[in-house]
Amino acid sequence: RPCSLLQGFVTHLCVGQLAAAAARELAGIVAAPATPPMRGWAQTSDMPLRHRVNAWASQKMPALMDKIVGLGITQVARKGVDLIPGLVFSDCDFDRDLWSDPRFAPSLQESFALVSGQKGLGFRHDMRLTNEDWSDLAPRVPCEVLLLHGERSQTVSRQAVSDLAGLLPAGRFQPVGDAGHTLPLSHGDMVFRQALLLAVEHRYYGCHNASACPYSADDAHPLQWLSSHQALADLAA
Repeated sequence: RPCSLLQGFVTHLCVGQLAAAAARELAGIVAAPATPPMRGWAQTSDMPLRHRVNAWASQKMPALMDKIVGLGITQVARKGVDLIPGLVFSDCDFDRDLWSDPRFAPSLQESFALVSGQKGLGFRHDMRLTNEDWSDLAPRVPCEVLLLHGERSQTVSRQAVSDLAGLLPAGRFQPVGDAGHTLPLSHGDMVFRQALLLAVEHRYYGCHNASACPYSADDAHPLQWLSSHQALADLAA
């Protein structure tokens, strides 16, 4: 069974319809970082004002957000990708400074190439979807979902991610210290390790999602319910 690794846990197609349809094929989901459903203005209270306004505008005035995104793409095309951290993470010092680190310069180039190649379409849809309330679909996701949240993120509410974990039948909230919304850059190894551990645990030592598990407690040689760390140790041996 594969384990899906998502940068942002956002679209209703992925979260609800796809996960429900692929219940017997999916070991689990690792969301790094998780972006919860937008359930109201109060949810953004701990975000910088500009990000709160953008979230509201994405819901209420998508045409305006399209123009803002278009202007941003034009500006980056003229002045260079070094502008991106400031445009995306203005007023979020930790994430802005981390993405500005020369070590992550290739990610700036790749991100802009992807966005500009789509004329911003994917980014605009992402803005809209991340600010929709799809919480009614969460109970339809039967597999384990690990929601990672950088403790220094100012673009996503910690409480909202924790609440989402509670809505998911097998949701698990895991805060990550000294990380922000740029968690895939700063903690990439940890993110992939979590996905590997979840997949290995499911394959070798039982299933979090009983309906998807190909093994039965009545098997002549049932799998042992051991930790995924033990599974990796056994594989290494």
